[in-house]
Amino acid sequence: MLSKGMQEVLDDMRLYLVSKGKSDREIKGIMDELTVHAAEGEKEGKSVRQIFGDSPKAYAQEVAKELSTKPRENARLVFFILLGAISLFIFNDAVNSSLNYSPYALIGYPLYILLGIIMTPVLGRISAFKGKKRTAVYISIYSIFMFSSILAIILLDRFWGAPVLTIDGSGRWLVMAVAFIVIALLSFWMKVKFLAALPPLIAGVHVLFQWLEWNSPGAMLAEAYIPYLGLILLSVFEAKGFKKTAP
Repeated sequence: MLSKGMQEVLDDMRLYLVSKGKSDREIKGIMDELTVHAAEGEKEGKSVRQIFGDSPKAYAQEVAKELSTKPRENARLVFFILLGAISLFIFNDAVNSSLNYSPYALIGYPLYILLGIIMTPVLGRISAFKGKKRTAVYISIYSIFMFSSILAIILLDRFWGAPVLTIDGSGRWLVMAVAFIVIALLSFWMKVKFLAALPPLIAGVHVLFQWLEWNSPGAMLAEAYIPYLGLILLSVFEAKGFKKTAP
């Protein structure tokens, strides 16, 4: 059993290596080795400094140099995340019968998602080894920036955007089906199967709220967030199940 301080250092190392785009398989291998090394060191009464030196970040940087980076794998992952996020946006719009897109939406949403994909690893790199308080500040700044960005796109689209692309009738149902299939396939490919439950959750909550005639602003806000809360619960249950089956 590792001490709290040692576990935090190992978690920061993992975060740093992931944010550098290193191979997942190699990260798992080296982190398993470092965990064993740390556990043996603590049994001998050694501190974090004695095991990893004065700067755990410098140690992680040296480890990162030994691991390979796979540009094709990373590019493919970015593409699939972008495709999945856009499919989710489209599915949500199709459920709400609002497949009307202005230039602000057609350009803004993909750029917003791409910005998130680029900034998330950067956030990981600058947050690692900074302590919980400073990390919380960085995450708060990032969250405010991302929320403000999506809000700006929504307001521009709603108040100043003229639709240049409209899909309705049978086309809407076709788009909804294709978006769902894309999300389901990507969730299985990326080994996060619980994500495939998000489209049914979105559609189910929408149908329920329509049937109950809950159309107030508060109800609309709840309808937007309930599916994601359900997804978080599913992810927690899946994580617990994984721990129980893990050797």
